[in-house]
This record gives sequence, structure tokens and C-alpha cells, in this order.
Amino acid sequence: MKIKRGALFTVLAIAGLLLPAKAQINLGSAANYGVLAGSTITNTGLTIVNGDLGLYPGTSVTGSPTVNGAINVDNAFAEQAEADLASAYTAAHDLTPTFSNTNSQLGGQTLTPGVYNFGSSVDITGTLTLSGNGLFVFQVGTALTAEGNSQITLTNGAQADDVFWEIGSSATLIGASSTFDGTVLASASITVDAGATVNGDLLAESGAVTLDADNITAIPEPADAALLISGFFGILVLGAAGVREMRRQRTVTT
Repeated sequence: MKIKRGALFTVLAIAGLLLPAKAQINLGSAANYGVLAGSTITNTGLTIVNGDLGLYPGTSVTGSPTVNGAINVDNAFAEQAEADLASAYTAAHDLTPTFSNTNSQLGGQTLTPGVYNFGSSVDITGTLTLSGNGLFVFQVGTALTAEGNSQITLTNGAQADDVFWEIGSSATLIGASSTFDGTVLASASITVDAGATVNGDLLAESGAVTLDADNITAIPEPADAALLISGFFGILVLGAAGVREMRRQRTVTT
């Protein structure tokens, strides 16, 4: 079947539009990790990590979290993941802010897609609502704290794989029934207190990740553009075949 050039360009354009916003910040191999740390990983209680767990260059993982994925400690896979994390951190940090000097207390706010820049620390108390289909990047100069019972609510097409928290030092997610969404890119360490639910990746460059009876689910890698394009080609081929069949039926009928 001969495909017209205009139709091909249309397929490629549509496929590009449907690529997830997460593709704008490439996590590389780090995208597979629910937990990735630089120095140590320490766990207390029954923590479940749905995704890979990695550590480099540190070697100490204590507390035996349940990992539904690969465990890579001080090996080439973990080293590559840390290198990819460093690149992703830089990419998020270098984005031009669309909102600056905003209220550092995010609880109670409803935010639309954009790059939010905070000169110092950020705190979440209560519910933060992210609304809209697009990329959310939070550039936090120093520390992020998500208080106990805090929630992140995603509405109007917002998805966890489009949310990135670039933290200049450390992130603390206080448990007690809190729910946190998005990928944390921390320059130093990440602490998740007892009982938190995390829908995203906890990625620490140089420091430790400390866990305590938490439930962490890594965000799947974005769909490959080639798969999307091949899918559209399949639809195009099937559609053309259907048109030919309709024409044949008309010829037979007449």
C-alpha cells in the first residue's frame, strides 16, 4: 500500500503530540527505580517498593524492604542510574520558571502545569491540587517537607508521571496517612516517615534514602515513540484496507 506523504506527516505529528510530558525530562535508566540512593538505604518496618531499588556508590541496605523489582547495589546498573539521575536533575534545574516567588506553603492551593521556582524551602500541609494535562516541575532551593496527612490530588488530566520535584538539598515526606505523587530528584537525601504512600520515584543523588513502613510505586517509563507511531501506522493500514473492501463490495453489488 502506498501511503501519501501528507498522511505520513499527520501520523508523525499526532504521535508526537501524544508523547507523555515526562519525556521532556529524561530519567533514563533511573525511571525504573522506586528507590535510588547515593550513600545508604535504611528501612524500618514493612516497606513495599514496587519497582527497582538501587544504591551507588554506597553498599549498605538495611532493614530488608520488600522489593518487587531488581536490586542493584554498587554495580554498573546502579552507577548508570545515578548518572542518569544527575542528568535529569540538571535538566529540571535548568528549566526556565513560569512562576517564581510563589507561596512556599503549597497546601490548599490549586496549581496548573508549569515550572514553579522557590528560592528556599517548600511545605505541604493539607491538600495540594494539581489540575491539567501537562508538565509540573517544582524547583525547590533547599528542602521539601510534606506534612502528616497531606495529600496531592491530581485532576483534569494531571498525572503522576508528569510531576517532578527538584530539591536543592533534602526531602522529608512525613507519613501518618500522607499520599505523595511525582518523582523526587533530591540533591542530597530523602526521608519517608511511617505509613506514607508514594506514587512516584524517590531518587537521591549523594545522600541516603530512609524508609519506614511505606508503600512506594515507581512510575512506569513513558511509552516509546516508535510504538506509538507503529500503532498509528497499523490504524492507517487497517483503515485503508477497510476502504478498499467497501469499494470492492460496491463493485460486486453494482
